[in-house]
Amino acid sequence: MSQAHAGNSEFAPEGSRLAELGRLVGELQDRAGDVSAGDFNALAAMLADAALDADEDTLLAGQRGLQRVYGRQLQVTDPSDEQLEQRGRVLGFIDLIQWLVRVERNWHSRPSGA
Repeated sequence: MSQAHAGNSEFAPEGSRLAELGRLVGELQDRAGDVSAGDFNALAAMLADAALDADEDTLLAGQRGLQRVYGRQLQVTDPSDEQLEQRGRVLGFIDLIQWLVRVERNWHSRPSGA
């Protein structure tokens, strides 16, 4: 399996959903203490699109990226209430992705005709 198909956004074709998600997550990592509502909306749209297309590679890449964002957010000393809320939103996305992947895998493992 190629790197792009293994969910590595670094090797994803330019303009692909996986590459765009990688770009957005990279920006979120750089601004771990200052994530805007627009950033969360863009992330939600990309993840919803990936879920509707059963794009597990993008979902898993998003999960890994958001785990890195969360790690960076934990490094913010004396976070404001807004930064704490942002942490919670990132954790919510991570939880959502875990469930989306689980549902996707269960859906594809069902016997035909079920």
